[in-house]
Amino acid sequence: MDDFEKKLFEMAKKEPVDAPDGLRARVSRALEDLPERGGTRVGRTARTALCALAAAAVLAGTALAVFSAGGFRSVELRNGEEMDGEEYNWYGVEGGEYRRVPVEELSEKVRKIAENDPVSDTTRYFEDSDWSAAQEFSGVTLPGNDAIDALEMGGSRLTVSSNVYGPTHLAFWQSTDGLGVTVQADVYTDLMGEGAIRVNRGVSSDTELTAEEYIAENGLSALVVHAQPDEGAEGTERYMADLLVDGIRYHIKVSVNGTEIGTSDEALDTLHAILNGFDV
Repeated sequence: MDDFEKKLFEMAKKEPVDAPDGLRARVSRALEDLPERGGTRVGRTARTALCALAAAAVLAGTALAVFSAGGFRSVELRNGEEMDGEEYNWYGVEGGEYRRVPVEELSEKVRKIAENDPVSDTTRYFEDSDWSAAQEFSGVTLPGNDAIDALEMGGSRLTVSSNVYGPTHLAFWQSTDGLGVTVQADVYTDLMGEGAIRVNRGVSSDTELTAEEYIAENGLSALVVHAQPDEGAEGTERYMADLLVDGIRYHIKVSVNGTEIGTSDEALDTLHAILNGFDV
């Protein structure tokens, strides 16, 4: 976790909202009125409109925009959040049906890591391997995805977070160096508790964020965020997807690197192919 992520984590715990009194309650009630997946549900057109409205609100400088996608209870976009004198744009996902893996199902190696270092994160690296090695090491099997398996991965790692009682969170990560694709899967254990999980992701204020819901061919809902740096600004254009698959949170990033993925359309097509590849 880098310094910026730590700042976002602290911000998420405080949950500052520069909005009129009662706005969060009204938003929560509106979200509760949205039908759940599997029943009569808001149509994709209406949900895309909500996402577009949220994105437009961010560009207009609105302090709060909330909708739902990706299996999360809510998605929040904020524009111009100030931290330590600098402004950032960011989005956050909160809630959803996470699967808490029983600690006893984890490998003895992972449980030993938590026992030896219960107060900080510990990372194991698997060079020249995809994350199948990390799965074997941990005892956790991630949902199948032929598109991810077909990527030529340059390396992977597993980060174990824990408390005094044992492991609480396993983060699987792998990348394709030349292609500009990274994939992360976050698995939580039954020691994490039942509270709503919230994650924030931020970019510099000179990078525009827009978002929409993508419904994959397998029926999965995904939040897709486009990060577009302003003309002349530093940074790389990229698409990011966040979604829950079998109770596991995925974060997938595809960058426009000018070589294997030379255009925005190619990046989005690559991301869609990965989202369509989940075996559900």
